[in-house]
Amino acid sequence: MSEVETALIILFRDRNQVNIAIRELILNKGYEVEEKGIQIIKDVYIDRKNDILKKKKVALRIRIINDQIFKITLKIPKTTQNKYFERIEIEHNWSQESLNKVIFELNSYVNLDLYNTTTKYYKNNPIGTLLDVGFKIIQNNETHRVIINAINKKSNQIEFEFAKDTTSFIMNDGVKIRYLELEIESKKIGNEKFLEKFIQEFTLLDSLFELWPYSKLETGITIKYLYDHNNLIKNTDYDENNMLTLSGFKKIRLFCQNNNVSINSRDVP
Repeated sequence: MSEVETALIILFRDRNQVNIAIRELILNKGYEVEEKGIQIIKDVYIDRKNDILKKKKVALRIRIINDQIFKITLKIPKTTQNKYFERIEIEHNWSQESLNKVIFELNSYVNLDLYNTTTKYYKNNPIGTLLDVGFKIIQNNETHRVIINAINKKSNQIEFEFAKDTTSFIMNDGVKIRYLELEIESKKIGNEKFLEKFIQEFTLLDSLFELWPYSKLETGITIKYLYDHNNLIKNTDYDENNMLTLSGFKKIRLFCQNNNVSINSRDVP
């Protein structure tokens, strides 16, 4: 299925104020508000040893939700707009069948020739399985997610999902660099114009939100590169709680622009 999504960084720390801003915009658009509980998400991104997925702009991920649910996710770029991007997303709970589906799609896209090896190496541990098949881990991150849904009053269906994320990236020395982000995903085909209106109104809220055209994978790899090269300065680019500041975001954006990093690609020296 296709995923139509955008992301905005959150430039203030009052989480209650963030919730109020999201609720007000949803209600002003005529939707009902549905608030969900907190999810603890651990994401492990995987690639082949020759980085073929990165070269093809494909993301392969194992997601662990609340230490109980294991999902395998494949994201393939489709189209990119100024304010949002569309990708083919395949996501299933971890199983032999779901692994076969993802590998089948991967093989058709990048020709990995893995059809016969997955059955031999499959186990309940998804990361261990993929490592045994010849993949490698390229990133770990952890996200505390609060979901607020916009519900169509007539159909009672979810049309937009607003995910308020606090994401941590672990550096080699154990330091966790964090940032706040709002992901908005359209759950209904053809809602792109309404999504653009949401984006426009969020970015007009006194610089509280700023459009962020880079995925968590891209952002995390860039953070690690800058941190490892002493280009992120404590108390300037990230605060005493290791939360990225506006100065830190500017450095990440400048690095990505200078290295011609697109929404779905990553080429870090």
